[in-house]
Amino acid sequence: MALTKVIGDGLGDGVGGQVLQCQVVTSDSDTTLSTGQSYQIVGNSTPAHDAGHTLLTKAITPKSSTSKIIAQARLYFAEPANADTGNMATMFKDTTLIGFIGNQWFVYSTFDGISSNTYQTAIGDMQAVTSGHSAGSAVTFKCNVGSTSSSTSYSVRVNNGAGAAGLSYTSFAIPSTLILWEVEQ
Repeated sequence: MALTKVIGDGLGDGVGGQVLQCQVVTSDSDTTLSTGQSYQIVGNSTPAHDAGHTLLTKAITPKSSTSKIIAQARLYFAEPANADTGNMATMFKDTTLIGFIGNQWFVYSTFDGISSNTYQTAIGDMQAVTSGHSAGSAVTFKCNVGSTSSSTSYSVRVNNGAGAAGLSYTSFAIPSTLILWEVEQ
């Protein structure tokens, strides 16, 4: 069978693997969150869905009750200035924890021309395959970022290319993204 015939006819009825929809949300504003509140996400027990700062949130209304929803997030954020408290990020499906990272991946850069000054930006990559939803009923996914510290005198910087000590420097914005695919099994 010619490739054009397969592409033109699709996979046919009853064949799994069809993408039913894709939803994307992006945050691209380099922002330092205000002090005066705690952005703590605990690492020694199950984090609460309202802990930290909600960086991304997106609802998707499934078209099928038998489909899977694949959630993939890439988050850029920096720990509090001079705190060295540790970065934390979570991903939730409604109020159920489906992703968690802490101090996992960092991009190191020298942006001020001084090779001895290296800054880190945390990259929170999380993926999850979920099921157990109902067709026509919205499901909300969200990603929170924060630190292990409960102090209210620290801040968190999001979507920033300098990170860590870069909280006090001018640098560049990097967008954080959450992508949701509904795939028929």
